[in-house]
Amino acid sequence: MDGTTVTKIAKPVVGFAVGAGIGQIVRGIVADSVPTDNAYQKVTVYAGQTVVSMAASDVARLYTDAKIDALAAWISKTFAKNPKQ
Repeated sequence: MDGTTVTKIAKPVVGFAVGAGIGQIVRGIVADSVPTDNAYQKVTVYAGQTVVSMAASDVARLYTDAKIDALAAWISKTFAKNPKQ
């Protein structure tokens, strides 16, 4: 498997795991700190937490994708058959 294939697999897997984690964190924070006593509050809080989770996941994905690319470049350079000095 070449480096491109590995990054094509790693990026969505890592992105999914990070996004799921962020969603869980946001849900926990909201559940502990925002009242949802009636239907209006439940709908608006759910909509808000969904948007916050999606926005945070997008930013985290950009970060993790860049780190995966940097790691792949480092591995490629470090373990190349004829490394250029």
